[in-house]
Amino acid sequence: MKIVFTTFLFFFFSFSTGTAQEAVFLTNPSFEGTAQYAAVPGGWKNCAFNNEAPPDIHPVKNTNVGMSVIPHHGETFLGLLSKSNSTVESIGQRLKKPLRAGVCYSFSTVLCKSEKYYVLDSKTKKAVRYDGALVLRIWGGASPCGHKSLLAVSPPIKNTDWERFDFQFRPDADLDWISFDVYYTEGAASAYRGNLMMDDASPFIPIDCRSKEPLVNTAELTVPEYKFVKYEVPSNAKEEVHWAVGDLLVEFLDFRVVEKKEDLVNLVFDNCNKVGFLFSSRELMDKRGYAIKEIAVNVQKFKDLVLVVGIPRLGQKLNKQRSKRLKRTFREIGLSKKLYRIELVDENADHSEWLCGQKELWLRLEDL
Repeated sequence: MKIVFTTFLFFFFSFSTGTAQEAVFLTNPSFEGTAQYAAVPGGWKNCAFNNEAPPDIHPVKNTNVGMSVIPHHGETFLGLLSKSNSTVESIGQRLKKPLRAGVCYSFSTVLCKSEKYYVLDSKTKKAVRYDGALVLRIWGGASPCGHKSLLAVSPPIKNTDWERFDFQFRPDADLDWISFDVYYTEGAASAYRGNLMMDDASPFIPIDCRSKEPLVNTAELTVPEYKFVKYEVPSNAKEEVHWAVGDLLVEFLDFRVVEKKEDLVNLVFDNCNKVGFLFSSRELMDKRGYAIKEIAVNVQKFKDLVLVVGIPRLGQKLNKQRSKRLKRTFREIGLSKKLYRIELVDENADHSEWLCGQKELWLRLEDL
């Protein structure tokens, strides 16, 4: 793949700062993780409106998704889509050090558009195309996924080979959160389906506002290493599983059944993009709770493991309703209370220890 580097300096101020500042590093700037449709790379949070579908970790090995880009750096990269219903995908993280008000920064990342991008509709089996060009927007915030300051906007990304885009900006307030989203090109008559790919993001480098020269020695900067566990999609054949509560036969479902602990971890990860709550609701994304039941059925086979379920601390009433909904789901398949635990998770907590965290619900496994 031909790599072309192009610099766009389009958003800057003529102010200067008198003192050198420290570079601000992103966690997992190369968006490394196990390639998966509708998933969030480690270190990042889904920031879509109403917590809609997360972006994708590419290249997805999924016959339902078709695209034509390979990684620029590392094993995976980020894919962001826009929808015809005026929603866009977004991702963000809490910075280890804030971006400071009045300090000018430079930032760069590689971007491109997949020439062809489609998702097969599960019902109609027809390909839904996402081929439009989009712009990348960079936001700074003081709260999770907050949009306090629009820091920069890219040109329309039409290139189908990776190109590096450079941005310069000067925050007017201290910013603890950074987020990226895509948006429609200026003058678009209506919302449309489009795609934008992102990889190999740089640190935020403090610069002199007039000369644009770095205020740190960039040659000596060392990007913190990000380690991630690579999961494999379980290939186990499905088995018909049924269960009873008391004398009542509840349900028959076809579930994958695993035999090893490492396969159980893979099974949990593979269900990550299927589990979660509807936005600000006690209802699960899958009202039958199929995905979390498939996990729970397999947890029962390992008496030395506990399934930990985290829900965000959003209010006493909703927390109680969601906890009750989860308990009912586990009770339906007879999962012992000893084999699961429900925790409230603070919004600013470190979520890296969890296997899943897509739609207001986190999962992990612990030894008893």
